[in-house]
Amino acid sequence: MAWFAPLLQTLIGAIAAIGGGAFALWISWQKERQSVAIALAGEIQGFVGVLNWRNTRDLLKKGYKFPIGEGPFPVFAAFLSKIGYLPSELTGQVVDFYTHASGIAQDFNTLNTQQFAPGQETKFRENLIKGIDDLEAKAIILVPALRREATRAWFRLGF
Repeated sequence: MAWFAPLLQTLIGAIAAIGGGAFALWISWQKERQSVAIALAGEIQGFVGVLNWRNTRDLLKKGYKFPIGEGPFPVFAAFLSKIGYLPSELTGQVVDFYTHASGIAQDFNTLNTQQFAPGQETKFRENLIKGIDDLEAKAIILVPALRREATRAWFRLGF
């Protein structure tokens, strides 16, 4: 029986080490999930806020052009590999928002670079304004959901 005690101690130590490491990894994953959620909420709110702050809709009606640089969504690009940390439904909403937002950014670039046939530019601008309205509606739902996710504690995940 003398051999049993050291073996049991080793086994318990190994299980504790594995379990502790797994728990530490899981806690780290939860912190990443919260970081992804709050960072995306900030970028989404900021993008929509700038559109409103600059009176983009009114200025588009008046013929203004808005230059958009390369990579208008640096936070999304930085966290793209971690988007799966969010719950699947929220991930879908985030991807839907950014797909729509990328289309709007592309439309701004189109306005800056393309020559339109008479009458087409006005229709294009009207559609862009509608797209901005739709994007803002998505943001109104998405930002609070991301903020809730960012504050949700690891012990309240409800699997």
